[in-house]
Amino acid sequence: MRGWKMQVSATNLADRFYVQSCLIGLPHCAMGTGRTVLGTLKYSWNADPRQALITK
Repeated sequence: MRGWKMQVSATNLADRFYVQSCLIGLPHCAMGTGRTVLGTLKYSWNADPRQALITK
């Protein structure tokens, strides 16, 4: 459909448990993030950029 844009982004779809990083010499490790899904939906009133703007 003209004027609509949709975007979906996802990470770790299997929702696996994992270690993202560990600091050398310290007993600290960062755990990875869980399942993340982000969606955006945009609508543009002027959907066709080739249309000239009407000016007087």
